Amino acid sequence: METAGARHEAAGLAHVATVSFLASRASPAFGFWIALAGGVALARAAQRDGARLGYGASVAATLQTIALIGPVRFNVPLTQALTAPVVGALEGRATPVRWQVLACAAIRFVHVTLLTAFAVFVLTGGIDVYTESYERFTGWTGFMPQGQTAALVLTAISLVLWTAFASTVQVLVYRRGLVRWPAIPVDNVERTPEPPEPVAGRFDPRAVAVAAALAFGLLISGFSWPLLGAVGAWLALAALVGGGERSVVATGVLLAALLAT
Repeated sequence: METAGARHEAAGLAHVATVSFLASRASPAFGFWIALAGGVALARAAQRDGARLGYGASVAATLQTIALIGPVRFNVPLTQALTAPVVGALEGRATPVRWQVLACAAIRFVHVTLLTAFAVFVLTGGIDVYTESYERFTGWTGFMPQGQTAALVLTAISLVLWTAFASTVQVLVYRRGLVRWPAIPVDNVERTPEPPEPVAGRFDPRAVAVAAALAFGLLISGFSWPLLGAVGAWLALAALVGGGERSVVATGVLLAALLAT
């Protein structure tokens, strides 16, 4: 049964995941490995209190990273944000490892496939341009197969191999963390959860999440000055009337200035 103490502990684990996911998005090469720590925290939340609170913590951690540095490299920790609560919930039910890996791999494969399709058809400019890029990148080897079919087949193989490797590593790391997680505090006395702090803000968090999603969609739909100005004005108005937490403003402005530079 969901209690205030369970929600409070899930919030603490979400903060741990936020730090890990934020660092993974900032790292140029080791994002997957850095995000594992945050994934363990989310898996713990789901193992302890169920998939519902696990996904709640996952959404909270993901939104906090976006609030701090925007949508830059958003997909680096996203797969673990999507899969960690599933793995944790399955571990809480003593599900065999192979089924945990399979569930994790299924979600990961769908995610990376959609990302690849977006990259090919939107960022690259279509299959023909993607094939040309592939041939330019591999043509010098003298032994790599060329052509559109080769490019698509090798891309599919790479997705399958990465899915199998990353999902296996992810589940094994998660299980190691969950198995070694202390069941009770070190002093062997159950700690009474601290009362949660009052929630800042005056609007329903669900409405805020929907509004943030709409603003995010508008920002990636175009780069015209009227659009950017309208979204900026709306965000300024929301910041003034929302009454939200102010302690993160200075950090957010600093990170935004660094990214802009």
